[in-house]
Amino acid sequence: MGTLFHKEIFDWHSWSDHLRSVEEFRPIIGAIFERESLARGDELGLFTPATNAVFRAGSYVIKIFAPEEAGIASNVGYELEVRSTRRAHELGIRTPRIVAASYLQDKYLFPYIISEFIEGEVAGQAFKKYDLTKRMQFIEDLKSNMSRYNIKPDHAVDSAGIRIQALTNHRWQEFPPSVRSQVMSFIDELDLSNLVRVHGDINAKNVIVDRNDQLYMIDFAESSYAPYWYEYPPILFDLFDHDRAAILAFVGDAGHPDGAEMLFGALLLHDFGADYIREIYLRSTGKTVQEMSDIYELRDILEELLKG
Repeated sequence: MGTLFHKEIFDWHSWSDHLRSVEEFRPIIGAIFERESLARGDELGLFTPATNAVFRAGSYVIKIFAPEEAGIASNVGYELEVRSTRRAHELGIRTPRIVAASYLQDKYLFPYIISEFIEGEVAGQAFKKYDLTKRMQFIEDLKSNMSRYNIKPDHAVDSAGIRIQALTNHRWQEFPPSVRSQVMSFIDELDLSNLVRVHGDINAKNVIVDRNDQLYMIDFAESSYAPYWYEYPPILFDLFDHDRAAILAFVGDAGHPDGAEMLFGALLLHDFGADYIREIYLRSTGKTVQEMSDIYELRDILEELLKG
């Protein structure tokens, strides 16, 4: 009997080349839905993929995680997303209900999650259309969800993991060596004593707004334990798209004595922080980060941003 998936996967690039192929994944999806006794409908819709293959199938969304051969440890992400999404449900956070989660052994072993499809709009698009009143309500609703999720662990958590992740982050490679050295020194000294559970990637696409303006959090694959302000970079610089009024409203009651210092640390620590810094620096100075001579230029930019 032949396999359902026919392409060769041997690294990240060979996997990413096929993420958008509805036809390549159609047989795999059909087999999974038959196995789970779910009706998927005839049409498959592609969601913009990042790391894994994501499709709409009738009333459901199916996420097929990269197999081990892609070399990105997606099995860890799969297990984390299942666990964290179910935990979010328990905490009263709206998130699409997981209908099925398992593995399909084909040519490769594919972890998958099937969840209910939420009819709505990604928050990044919705937020741009909102007037000031609706934006402030959105911010309050988002903070309410975060307050439920950003809770202290009920067990000991070693901060070494998130510090090491930041120190070894490949995204800093495009920065000048002197700047990288500054970043590493700062991260080494950063206070990580107060950790909470974080979503880790509350960006423009990972919040859905339904027709009743209710918020649904999705994609918990980056969930971990970190300071509460670790959540801020993707919210402020992707979901809010650098909107100053929204940033000031969100950060204004963050409970930190120095907002700029808080954001500075958040950007340096965050797994995608280097990407956000690139855009912040370009917008502010018109220069690339390769031209940056001192990481504390960013601190000054943030200070200016947060001036009322």
